[in-house]
Amino acid sequence: MVSLDDTKHDVYTVGQYYQEKDKYVPNTVRRRRFRLEADVEVSFELSTLEKAEVMAPSWVNPQLLCSQKGATVKGGVGPFGLLVLASKDLEDCCIFTVFRGNNRYVVLMGSDQADKTTHGAFLDVDPLQEKLSLRSLIDNSIVESFGVGGKACMTARVYPNLAIDGAHLYVLTMDLKM
Repeated sequence: MVSLDDTKHDVYTVGQYYQEKDKYVPNTVRRRRFRLEADVEVSFELSTLEKAEVMAPSWVNPQLLCSQKGATVKGGVGPFGLLVLASKDLEDCCIFTVFRGNNRYVVLMGSDQADKTTHGAFLDVDPLQEKLSLRSLIDNSIVESFGVGGKACMTARVYPNLAIDGAHLYVLTMDLKM
């Protein structure tokens, strides 16, 4: 190993130093080249919310609510959104669910990963007046999802093996008419 200290940072690499030529040659590493990149945006326009589930007063923690009402639990309106790098079990997703609150509707944006990590946020939006948009930026190791123009952002760590081994991208609509 050789330390390269020309920028005053310790950076290490494996290779061969030829003293007579005062030259260092790093070992080459051959990697399988695979690049996954996508910028996907979907919008949902809701014309009626008659079937929206009534939001219980105890549902104040969006992350906990998302873990209980993930992408596989059908609600009155939702879930709907994107299943990103979805395995055969449809485990990685970013979704919306709409609930009926006190004198207004409550929109939950949730992220549910295969490792059972969940994230959630309540969005300050009237789903009857504004489209619910979801934009996801996807690359080899990160999926960033932005709800309703960035009112909420969720980041998920993903793994290239899943992408290489037949992952898919789906728009989840449940009973929404598109």
